[in-house]
Amino acid sequence: MVGGTSIAEFLATMRERHGGRTFTLADFIAGLAEVDPALASTIEHCMREDSLPGFLLSDARVFRLPDDENGTPRYQAAIHVRNDEPCRVLPDSACGPRRVRGSGASRGGASS
Repeated sequence: MVGGTSIAEFLATMRERHGGRTFTLADFIAGLAEVDPALASTIEHCMREDSLPGFLLSDARVFRLPDDENGTPRYQAAIHVRNDEPCRVLPDSACGPRRVRGSGASRGGASS
């Protein structure tokens, strides 16, 4: 992922080239590619992709938590969200279910 210095460099480049004027997606991607070519490729894909993600939700699970200091009941809800749609362009590690080491379980979606 792009760090703070890279973001500042990208924004400075865009301001220098386009300073308050409109610019195209190609201009945006070209400026980003100078800072982080891999991220530019991913962003371009996301901007041009015309299919929607296929998000699926698990059944909601609700847990009772200890009451707060005033005796008010508290609850926590958990829902697992995943995208089971195939990932056509991004690397395998960037989308889709993946194995969690040592657990035998899988997690869906991208890691951050």
